[in-house]
Amino acid sequence: MRSGSYGRHTRRALPADVTRFVGRRHELARLRDLLADSRAVTVTGVGGLGKSRLALQAARDSVRRFADGVLLVALTGADRSTPVVELAVQALEIREQSARPSWEALTGFLATRTMLVVLDACEHRVDECAEFVGHVLAAAPGVRVLTTGRLPLHVAGERILPLAPLAVDRPGGVSSDAFDLFTARAETTPGVCLTERDRADAVVLCRRLDGIPLAIELAAACLLTLSVRQIIDRLDHRFRLLAARRPGRAHEEVLRAALDGSFEVCHPSVRLLWQRLSVFADEFDLAAVEAVCCGDELPVHDLPHHLGALVEQSVVVRVPGEVPRFLLLDTIREYGSLRLGDSVEATDCRDRHRRFYALRAARAEQAWNGPDQCRRLDEIRHDQGNLWAALDAFLDDDDPAAVSAGAVMAADLWFFWIAGGRLRDGRRYLQRALSRHTRPGHARRRVLWAAAFVAGTQGDLESATAMARECLAAAAEAGDGDLQACAQETLGMIAAIGGDLGAAVVRLTTALEWHGADGRSPAGLLRTLPCLGITHIMNGDIDDAIVMAGRAEALCERLGERWQMSYVHYLLALGLRIKGDPDAATARVRDAIAIKAEFHDVVGLVMCIELLAGLLADRGDGGRSAQLLGAAESLWQDFGLPSFGSPFHSAEHTRTESVIRQSLDAIAYRSALTAGRRLGMDEAVAFALDREPATGRGPGAADRGPRLTPRESQVAALAATGLSNQEIADRLGIGRRTVESHVENLLRKLGFRTRTQIAAWLAT
Repeated sequence: MRSGSYGRHTRRALPADVTRFVGRRHELARLRDLLADSRAVTVTGVGGLGKSRLALQAARDSVRRFADGVLLVALTGADRSTPVVELAVQALEIREQSARPSWEALTGFLATRTMLVVLDACEHRVDECAEFVGHVLAAAPGVRVLTTGRLPLHVAGERILPLAPLAVDRPGGVSSDAFDLFTARAETTPGVCLTERDRADAVVLCRRLDGIPLAIELAAACLLTLSVRQIIDRLDHRFRLLAARRPGRAHEEVLRAALDGSFEVCHPSVRLLWQRLSVFADEFDLAAVEAVCCGDELPVHDLPHHLGALVEQSVVVRVPGEVPRFLLLDTIREYGSLRLGDSVEATDCRDRHRRFYALRAARAEQAWNGPDQCRRLDEIRHDQGNLWAALDAFLDDDDPAAVSAGAVMAADLWFFWIAGGRLRDGRRYLQRALSRHTRPGHARRRVLWAAAFVAGTQGDLESATAMARECLAAAAEAGDGDLQACAQETLGMIAAIGGDLGAAVVRLTTALEWHGADGRSPAGLLRTLPCLGITHIMNGDIDDAIVMAGRAEALCERLGERWQMSYVHYLLALGLRIKGDPDAATARVRDAIAIKAEFHDVVGLVMCIELLAGLLADRGDGGRSAQLLGAAESLWQDFGLPSFGSPFHSAEHTRTESVIRQSLDAIAYRSALTAGRRLGMDEAVAFALDREPATGRGPGAADRGPRLTPRESQVAALAATGLSNQEIADRLGIGRRTVESHVENLLRKLGFRTRTQIAAWLAT
């Protein structure tokens, strides 16, 4: 006879939900599948994500599969001196009268039963919980265990479901889980009735709160005294705003307490890493973490383990991609920054951050003309948020040495401003560097050259000429031959764009002689040769242009360079068209378009699309030609350029239009032109190359779209509400220039021209 007394029915009633469970449909389905396949499942994640709520809901949904019911052992608030096994015995109400150990009583009870045991909030007792689960699984083959915690238990056979924040985007017009949670809680708040404007603001709010359920619920509670817009306006101090009280937890902020719990269960070195990671403004890679965060207290060889622990807890998000990159959500980063504070250590960490990204920019510039060109540019694009933060930190510093470092960094990024299609950002930072770094010297000369190059590419020939001449004069005075040649090449480019072809040839030839002497500057040669070749084409000197193209092509092939090779293809396409070989010219210009699309070189892309439109018009394909002209016009206007470039290019554009109008009537021409204007960059490239677009959101692309970073999503949502760049900057606590950069990046990524289109896209 058993010495313990157990009730005839062992099915346990789970606690009822006080509020309705919202969202998490995919996570629930995944958790149910894991419970069907595995005997031990752990839901992990940082505090505030709703791990317990999800586990309990999954248990309710699965209760019919367990003949003897579900046992909940809640460790939250339990006396830590009471062993977990005793808590389980108490939860089962086992009336044990003998002197048998609790383990024997528990395993004896569970041995023949089919049950689900839910062990909630294991993070503070990981080792004990792991031992408990191991004993139960070994003794009771019909029992499955579902645990929650900020860390896995690492027991044999354990399956892990890392919980992410709620989805904040709304694809296909379906409301997001985060939005649904906020509105569901708002509807239960006395006196609150959300207007359409409130609902639009709620989308922004959910993004700002990173989709963290606890933060969203606390924000909804603020509706008793604040509007949704007022909550957003106060989010720069979210931990203060969302301070709330739980019964029995007087004077404790719930959101911060949730993150405190995640922080406290970390190993001290992992806590230190979390704090130091808060200096990153956007996503980062392992090399950046090693350079910025490691030191005596945090050795490099321990970093993968510590970073993995933070990923395991969902403190750090691993960004999908070929090369592992990582991200802290804004709420998590703000918490880490509060922990880091303004100590000497924090200052050192932030200084290491800006110096690392300055070094990365310098190394990318040094390797620019090599075979890793496209990878380097992609790396810089991924680092954009951190690069901007580093530039801002340098250029806002009161230390002249720091300002000088920022000026050098802005100049080092010349290739990104131009080849990467970031002319507006480049112009802003270079002008800022010139205004802050006024002392004569090599750094200022380089900034003058880069600023002139960018302004000339934008079509601002007056400003470009003034800066290039200042650079030339300063370089001549200092005996700086390299920058004299750079200034000459830029003045030659400006002269060519302005139609002064004789002066352009003289200046470009002068630069070519300096760059080419003893192989002094392959980079300078690669900038100058195609430019001089195109100038020869404009001047009618086709044979000289072909010679320049041949020299540039050989150099590109030797170095593995691709960006200037695209200009070589363009140059040869111009020459082949004039020589009467349209097929070869078309092949060359399409090669150029394919390369320029890789680099997002919008200026070069427009030039090539215009040339292809002319070649198609010559063949009588007026419809496709007109569409290409419309696409080029849209890209050109998006880019903020004032005209279709040089007199030569304007004349070619006019000639193409004239040929098209001979093959199409006015209505067909306007229709084709309008269709082309609707194409985003990716779609325009695909159309030009007769391919299916890989990305984009033009006609027929409602279910596709580029991946936005969390910060881009926030900016998009705020821009869609009609806020200005300064207002967005104020709400996000970032610089206006950073917001402008994000807006431009959004327009480019989405293939849009206006903020109104962003708003429409978010609403679909």
